[in-house]
Amino acid sequence: TLDEATTQLRVVLTPVDDPPVKDGTVPIQEMDEDGPSMAFNLLEVVSDPEGEDLDIRIDGEQSGTQSPIRYSIQGSQLTLTPLPNAHGATVLQILVSDGENPSLMVELPVVVNPVDDPVVINASQWTNLSFPEDTTFTLPLGPLAYDVDGDGLAWTLEGNIDSFQSSLVNGTLE
Repeated sequence: TLDEATTQLRVVLTPVDDPPVKDGTVPIQEMDEDGPSMAFNLLEVVSDPEGEDLDIRIDGEQSGTQSPIRYSIQGSQLTLTPLPNAHGATVLQILVSDGENPSLMVELPVVVNPVDDPVVINASQWTNLSFPEDTTFTLPLGPLAYDVDGDGLAWTLEGNIDSFQSSLVNGTLE
C-alpha cells in the first residue's frame, strides 16, 4: 500500500521596490545658438517598474546652467534653452530616483550649433566728429562696433571722402 497525505503550503510573496530602469537610448538633443527652447520627456527613456513618481535632477538641482545651455526640470519634462551667443556640446548627467533605491544615471548629449551673429553697433560711441583742417585725426574703430563671435569686421568709408586721406591700420582709422 502506498502512504499518501495532502497538505497545504502558503507562499507569501513580499514585494520589493525595484529601482528605475533605462528603457532606451537617449537621442542627441540638437539646437541652434540663440534659438528656441526645446523639451524632452525623460519618461521616453526611463521608467519605474512600480509606476512610482520619479525625482529627476542634474547636479542635485532641477534648474541650472551647464554651458552652452540652461536647463529646467518639471516632473519628467526637461527643457533646454541655449545660452545667448553660446554654442558647443555638453553631456548632462541626469540622476533619476524613486526615493528608495540608488539613483539611475542617464547621460543626455546636447549640441548647440553656432550661428553667425550680426554685428553689434555701439550707438553710444557714434558722435559727430570734428577736427582742425590740415591735422591728423585718429579714430579707434573697436568701440564703434563688434562681432560677438569675435570675427573681424570689414570697414568701408562712404560719402564725400575726396577731401581727406585715410588709412586703416590695426583697427584704427587714420
